[in-house]
Amino acid sequence: MLAVGVPLSTALGRGTVIPVLRPNEAILLLVVAGFVLHHLWTRQTFSYIQLDIGVSIFAVGCVVIPWLVLFLGRADMDFDTWRGVLGPLQFLVIYLCFAQLMLADGQLKWLLNLTLLVSIIVGVMAILELQDFPPGIKGLLTTYFPSDHPPSIYDTVYRPTSTLGTYGAVGAFAALNFILALTLVTRNDSARNHAWLT
Repeated sequence: MLAVGVPLSTALGRGTVIPVLRPNEAILLLVVAGFVLHHLWTRQTFSYIQLDIGVSIFAVGCVVIPWLVLFLGRADMDFDTWRGVLGPLQFLVIYLCFAQLMLADGQLKWLLNLTLLVSIIVGVMAILELQDFPPGIKGLLTTYFPSDHPPSIYDTVYRPTSTLGTYGAVGAFAALNFILALTLVTRNDSARNHAWLT
């Protein structure tokens, strides 16, 4: 759900499909609820490594520092401000969910292939949006997947946002999936098709 649903629904607005929440936030809440219920049902303990602790400290620090700045500056904190401040905790939850996965080789291959397939869908949509081909596709995509940050009048270069809401997210998503594919293709024991990874 996270690997497919979040990248394909991030730009859908709050309250468009589900009241109050964005679809990607609802998906995350469902996955976390299932994760917690599974651990409560099976009574498994969480296993941690030093990387988990480092990522957790970094994410919590990314929340505490802006909160302190806003609190000490007596700034007004509306819902969007809180969402921005608490955003790193969302990434921490996603990280911890994936860090606790215990997958067999077949399941891991399935998950990696799904992730790469979604990256192709997002990338093709970004290219179609950038080229506006077929004519009108750019308007259609920006209607259903609006950008979180409208372009500045000083920025004359159009940057596609695809299904992710910001052009920076499209670049980051592409870079992460490129690194994933490059890592898989250079492994000596990889049985994955090199053409697919390319």
